[in-house]
Amino acid sequence: MDERSSELHEYRDELGRRALRQTSIDKAMSVLVRVEHALGHPLIDATTLELRDWLDKLDLAAKTRYAYISHLSSFWRWALAEERVTKNPTIRLSRPKLRPGLPRPVPPNDLALLLAMAPNAEMRAMITLAAHAGLRCMEIAALRSDEIMQHINPPVLVITHGKGDKPRIVPISEATIEALRAHGIPAYGPLFHDARGKAYTPARVSHELRDHMHACGVEASAHQLRHAFGTEVYRRSGDLRLTQELMGHSSPSTTAGYTAWSQDRAASVVATLFT
Repeated sequence: MDERSSELHEYRDELGRRALRQTSIDKAMSVLVRVEHALGHPLIDATTLELRDWLDKLDLAAKTRYAYISHLSSFWRWALAEERVTKNPTIRLSRPKLRPGLPRPVPPNDLALLLAMAPNAEMRAMITLAAHAGLRCMEIAALRSDEIMQHINPPVLVITHGKGDKPRIVPISEATIEALRAHGIPAYGPLFHDARGKAYTPARVSHELRDHMHACGVEASAHQLRHAFGTEVYRRSGDLRLTQELMGHSSPSTTAGYTAWSQDRAASVVATLFT
């Protein structure tokens, strides 16, 4: 039995009308339903104090707390626009300051080891898409055959299920094409799928990559393969805007962290100071 309040049902319908990805809708609704169940009354009647107490009891990391408050704020902005309420209790919720972390790219030697030790063509294709094309796990899982433009020059991937629904086109190398062809590019449908033809989930891609990395003695996450891509693109190009576009970042401030990893350039500049 669905015990959500009528407002949450209507808000979910609104998110659907905004053409958000299903995963994005599910994440937002999961938070809202959790709050409503914890409070024991319709979410729309919640006070600032109730919301603050609920958040505090969870002892959340700063990034997660920020995301939760964002989901709550979005709900009340909708409620205000629909004239369901006259005030927004989330305005007085303090959002934590998020400190951007530096990229932690997988070193080239470790990347070479991961590819050499890959147990099959599927694993090599996943590694290559992450490290040589900069795809996130969710983008690897969602990649379909018709998004692999292998016969044009240069060949590209058309990423239509990126973070924040931000599409992008990523040129791909001959090594990437070879890895995809070795795995097998189907005539249609998802590139990575189970025996029933159902696309892998992002979690499955992430777990398989992580397990392989740890089996090879590489203590890193799948996302750090993507960091390696961004780091190498900036190192070779020195172009922050190009790196932003290829990474699919919505803000150049996100990409700016990759400039810190141009160590060879930084070293050459520092070495010539005052000379």
